[in-house]
Amino acid sequence: MTASAATETVNYSEKYHEPFEFPDNGDFASDDSGVGTIETVLILVVLISLVLIFQTQMRSIINSVFKTINSGVNEVKLK
Repeated sequence: MTASAATETVNYSEKYHEPFEFPDNGDFASDDSGVGTIETVLILVVLISLVLIFQTQMRSIINSVFKTINSGVNEVKLK
């Protein structure tokens, strides 16, 4: 530690009445910044993969729903 760093530590301790500690940049286990982003990305990946896996089943269900809606509309128009 250089002399200027030692005086900075003393000045910090005197000014704030607590010991100066350098931040621990190597401990990633306690750093939870960005956890929300990771969770959001993982949820999106799962949803997109489910859509891709069940794409044909979903398409047939959606087509049958629209056919039912269209037939209901035609019945209303006829009455």
